[in-house]
Amino acid sequence: MASITSWTRLEPRARDPKMRAGLAARIRDPLWMISRQWQIGEFRGHDGGSAVNSLLKRESTYLNCFHPGPLKEEEGMSGTPYNPLSTPLEVLAEQELIPLETSKNLSLAVEAGLHFLRLLASRGLGEYRRTILEKYALAGPDEPPPASLDPNSLRLWQAMIGRVPDGSKLYHDLDRSFPLPERSEGGLPPAWGIRDEGLREAAIAWLAWYEQLFDQPAENGSCWVDERLEYQFAVSAPAQEGEHVLLSSEYADGHLDWYSFDYHPGISLGAQKGAPESSSLNVVPAHAASRGMPAARWWQFEDSGSDFGTVEAAPEDLTRLMWMQFALLHAGDWLLIPVDLPVGSLNWIRSLVVTDTFGTETTINPVEDGEPSAPRLFRLTARDSSAPPEAKHREEVLNALFLPPALAHSLHSKPVEEVLFMRDEMANMAWAVEKVVQSSCGKPVNRQEMHDRQQRREMQPPPEVPRTGVSYRLFSQVPSHWIPLLPVRGTDGECSVRLRRGRMQRPQVEEELDGAQGYLLGSEQPLLLYDEQVPPTGVQVSRVFQYSRWVNGSTHLWIGRRKRSGRSQGSSGLSFDIIEPKVKGPATD
Repeated sequence: MASITSWTRLEPRARDPKMRAGLAARIRDPLWMISRQWQIGEFRGHDGGSAVNSLLKRESTYLNCFHPGPLKEEEGMSGTPYNPLSTPLEVLAEQELIPLETSKNLSLAVEAGLHFLRLLASRGLGEYRRTILEKYALAGPDEPPPASLDPNSLRLWQAMIGRVPDGSKLYHDLDRSFPLPERSEGGLPPAWGIRDEGLREAAIAWLAWYEQLFDQPAENGSCWVDERLEYQFAVSAPAQEGEHVLLSSEYADGHLDWYSFDYHPGISLGAQKGAPESSSLNVVPAHAASRGMPAARWWQFEDSGSDFGTVEAAPEDLTRLMWMQFALLHAGDWLLIPVDLPVGSLNWIRSLVVTDTFGTETTINPVEDGEPSAPRLFRLTARDSSAPPEAKHREEVLNALFLPPALAHSLHSKPVEEVLFMRDEMANMAWAVEKVVQSSCGKPVNRQEMHDRQQRREMQPPPEVPRTGVSYRLFSQVPSHWIPLLPVRGTDGECSVRLRRGRMQRPQVEEELDGAQGYLLGSEQPLLLYDEQVPPTGVQVSRVFQYSRWVNGSTHLWIGRRKRSGRSQGSSGLSFDIIEPKVKGPATD
């Protein structure tokens, strides 16, 4: 049985080559058009015009004070002056002292000495090269070299002995001869026996180069909290009365934003006083739009960046459904007003007046004015200044938009030091495993390889006549780069459990390789880590060099620390009271 299909098409046809009739879009039956508008409910809307102008007034106050470390009110708090346009906040929070001793930073000492020789050659002062080499020639390491000295550092040391000046010793003498703050007021060291203005200017230029290599904090200006494995610091900005103090107490992921801070009312860091800066913005608001939305103009081609027909959303995909509903139905009800905010500022919108095509002015009030319980984005929660960091937040908030002077991107090196904190349920303890440490030449060194190399060096040949029997060991040996963390009670009456850094008895390991070799665990201060800082999955902390450029064109090079989640629990193989067969060893009675 055959089926008959017919099609009827109704479409305009423009016979004019210039398409004037089609472009005119004439309405032949206005009554039909009005009827259709009535039918689909267009006349049910309210009388209103389109927004043609907006007047926004805001106030801004700038950060001008920085306080490193946690806030301790009982000791008195005072910050240092801070300019957000000169240094990004991550640099101030993360920077740490770079060791300048030759034994700890051989590559810096060599490069600094070579750069001084290059300065002399470029300024026509090559006749002083021999004098500088005689006074500051790089000396060799102790004999025999320490076991902690890796092969790469030893080769660099042997290649440069007596051939380059020791930059560390050179800086020590020039720093005393040209005292701060005005280096130009000093003179060359008397031991040189040289009076040459050109050499004096070269020494001042070299000092400036040397001190600008790295961003380093002032003495006792570190923000790293060992027992928390994170950075803590505070910044403040002047207010009409007092200061706005913002505390970052859990920063360790390498990126700062407004949510990294809590508001601390009622305290002061000694910031410079100043009135907020007022400004106004008069612009034409734009409709909120996204790619693929229906075009509002008559002859505008719609963007095909988003194909709504291909969007697949299950009932639980609320984000996709909400975005599609907003783009198709409600986007025309929202307006956008771009506002440029200064870096490192707290901002308040004091008033917003929108004018439509009929000249009607509408004042837009903040959400919290009409509905105090309504949520609002980007507001800073207040924390009780008298409570410890782990206390709950109060309901008081700072309704200001904070734009921190934070970096967008920075270049990272490979970790020069890496420590894994993990749980060992079989031994009922925790461990800090030094995976990578920084060598004397500044390169990362694998501590497991150092341990294996030492084991091969100490390995004894097997005896000719093995003996049978059993042997007893008090405990099994653990690699030298596994640092035990022993649970103890908290200090000062705390009920929490701390993990204290300990040390294993290692009679077969050299003293130089025993224990922590890096900066994360090698501090002379006792380490009492909070127990909750080492979760069952572990945590990994690393030190990396970072390089970035700021808004004023300045460059910054510093060492920062990163904390990220570990992989799983581990096992050290530690056991006690071991009886095992004795298959070989020296003959004993």
